[in-house]
Amino acid sequence: MSRFDEHVQAYIDHKGFPNIHEPMFASIKRNTPEGARFLDLGCCQGLLAVQVAVKHAGHVIGVDGSAGYIKNAIEHPNVQYYLLKIDGDEALCALQDIIMEHQVQFVIARRIMPEIVETAGIGLATKVARMFRTVGVGVFLEGRIDSKRAVNPLKNLAAEAALFTGERYRVLDERRGINYLLPAA
Repeated sequence: MSRFDEHVQAYIDHKGFPNIHEPMFASIKRNTPEGARFLDLGCCQGLLAVQVAVKHAGHVIGVDGSAGYIKNAIEHPNVQYYLLKIDGDEALCALQDIIMEHQVQFVIARRIMPEIVETAGIGLATKVARMFRTVGVGVFLEGRIDSKRAVNPLKNLAAEAALFTGERYRVLDERRGINYLLPAA
């Protein structure tokens, strides 16, 4: 059983949320109104999506490229899941449609931008950041832990934030490896 699977099983057994999401959730709660609409990009089995839905948001959309994660996602009446791998322009258009259809106000991008780079290149990651800016959503980033061995151009949170700030986002909250970015007016 993977460490992530252990977190899911602990949630199921005890109906408690793991501490691994606490810094992200604290930033979300501090920076957004209750009842806001979120999209959790790279939601896995939905632990953070459900936590945000239960404790803060009105509605959360979970998006992941793994059929196994979506099939086994934690069910909640205020969380809706989509299977969508962000691997090209067609997927990017589908993601934008989901954001618009559900009137998403904030995107949670927890360590997903480097995965997009690994799958489809830095160009697509740049397009994702530009699309978020175009539709006007706030973005919560949690980057990878900095490593000297990293080969991905988005090897840490600063590199991810630079991708977004190049798209006229401003950093509002930078604590414990989380950046909350809001489109500049």
